[in-house]
Amino acid sequence: MKTLMAITTALFTALLVLSPALAAAAPSGTVSVSTNASAYSGTQTVTITGSASPAPGSGYEAAVQVTNPNSAVVFNLNVPVDGTSGAFTTSFATGGSAVWITGTYTVTASVPGYTSGTSTFSYTAPPTTGFNQMNADPKYDSRGGNVTEKHARPVPPASGNQQQTGQADDDLPTGPSERSAA
Repeated sequence: MKTLMAITTALFTALLVLSPALAAAAPSGTVSVSTNASAYSGTQTVTITGSASPAPGSGYEAAVQVTNPNSAVVFNLNVPVDGTSGAFTTSFATGGSAVWITGTYTVTASVPGYTSGTSTFSYTAPPTTGFNQMNADPKYDSRGGNVTEKHARPVPPASGNQQQTGQADDDLPTGPSERSAA
């Protein structure tokens, strides 16, 4: 029992003696982070710059994460930190997936042993296009072609399994005999 007590006391003493040295070896400071603009829309490039102060020395990375208004991660990357200046930078494109919604996005950068830095930017998603919106103008067909003044309508197949095609009203056969000849 005395041996266990002696070992515990020795370990506790060593911890007390070494803890200031261990604390001095680990960097401590703050991280700042910002973006090249305060607002983005559609597909644009966001450039994130930041710094760890004081500079941490070589071998450190900043964990950079961007979250949307619903806290979903839209960008996440470990970026090398310059050991002398503490600077780091990265970039990415906005948009392109369903997680890019209109609202305020949060950029967080953290370096081990430092207080994390945050920044925000706003993003405006482009309007969604559906089939009905695409065909809102009756002068254009669903492929964007100009229909002009003619009104297209499907023509029933002449027989059996033939595929229906669209023809302008003035090109349609008028009677049963013309329909089978067409």
